[in-house]
Amino acid sequence: MTDQAKTGARKPRNGGAVFFCIVSLFFLILIVKNSQIAISYMKRGLRLCAATVIPSLFPFMVLSEILTASGFGERISRRIGGPLRFLLGISPAGASALLLGVFCGFPIGTKTAVTLYDRGEISKSEVERLITFCNVPSTGFLVGAVGVSLYGNKNFGIFLFLSALFSSLITGVFLRFRSLPLSHLPQRHVKRMSLRLSCFSDAIASATSSILSVCACVVFFTAVIGCLSHTLSALHLPAFGDALLFGIFEISSGTVASSALSSLSVSAAITGFCIGWSGLSVHFQILSLVRDRGISLRPYFIAKLSQGCLCAFLSWGYVVLIKPPLSPSMQATETILLTDTQIRHATVWCVLFLIALLVSRKRALFTAP
Repeated sequence: MTDQAKTGARKPRNGGAVFFCIVSLFFLILIVKNSQIAISYMKRGLRLCAATVIPSLFPFMVLSEILTASGFGERISRRIGGPLRFLLGISPAGASALLLGVFCGFPIGTKTAVTLYDRGEISKSEVERLITFCNVPSTGFLVGAVGVSLYGNKNFGIFLFLSALFSSLITGVFLRFRSLPLSHLPQRHVKRMSLRLSCFSDAIASATSSILSVCACVVFFTAVIGCLSHTLSALHLPAFGDALLFGIFEISSGTVASSALSSLSVSAAITGFCIGWSGLSVHFQILSLVRDRGISLRPYFIAKLSQGCLCAFLSWGYVVLIKPPLSPSMQATETILLTDTQIRHATVWCVLFLIALLVSRKRALFTAP
């Protein structure tokens, strides 16, 4: 009986191992067969990290660590903790993860939620619920890059952000009724950390580790998307299928491809799906943040798929009913290329990032036992 139980317990793990083995072999063959294209797209991914990902995320990651350590959740809960507790069933500390995720973009919300969980301020069940709705694309990406650069309409970018936020909150409301009441969650009393120079160094070290994982995911999936694009071009797939496939893997590539479609309603629907789903690249960033904690990601993937479908429907309805003046750029793929000024800015940010990395490593060396 014991052996059968052990055998039954191993089956899901072996099945998952076989699946990831098959996927890894497929990606390996794909990249080896298109090695030059993979190298080219990896360089593009590195430029994207230097020009966009690190400047837009790294400062917020550091600040979110400091805000969490300073008891930001306790202070903000005095004003909005009550309504969020009633609607979403989250604790006052969890409200800070939601707010930072909404205003700073992913993966700041998950990073804050995991930090709160590690400090014992929220329970495991709450962090599993939080990560399903506390991560939305940043307003800068949706309004500036998607709305203005790709569609030539700032209001459309604002609508995309509101639809992403609405779909996330709706997910949180539904999950609230499927979870235990907040009073049943373990109440943990945590002493607030005093702000000092070591707190700032700890925040930099933690943010550095997180941003490296994020950049690694971006570079890898950029290479995979480039190889897939080259391979699928020989199959002559429909343009909307190509855009949808790109969106499944990476949000920025999906929105760029969907903005070039001839039908505005189809273009808006696929763009909305890409934004709600957020792409496997973002999901693996979330996976890297919650690893080794026993946190289930099944509700997260179900929630993100639901949010993608809802955002697609809302975006389609907005274009069909409101008929906003959209003018998608026919050269949308050029938006990921960098100008000389952007390259100089990226160089400055890379230097600052390396300095922060060296400082955090040096502090860890001197404080190691």
